[in-house]
Amino acid sequence: MRVLQKIVLHPKLENESRLDVRNWCEDNFLPDSWQITSNYTSHGCFNIIVYGRKNASAVSAFILSFPEVQVVESKYNVEATIDEVTFNKNFEYI
Repeated sequence: MRVLQKIVLHPKLENESRLDVRNWCEDNFLPDSWQITSNYTSHGCFNIIVYGRKNASAVSAFILSFPEVQVVESKYNVEATIDEVTFNKNFEYI
């Protein structure tokens, strides 16, 4: 299973929208688990960096709320894997 460690989102919005995005983030992400950084390399002026698996569903909501968002970077931890042989043995007689 992949668990969110860090994701960098680029909403492709100008600075006029920064306050609206900040307010959305404050309402939906856990405190002290996200930040806004400047990004002047492509269309739009800032990125949102979000940390932690507890924010994973809020990240999905952010992507739905700001449809032109791009995922610039993402890091996940692999927490568990499935042993395919053992898994398949559980369904041999079905």
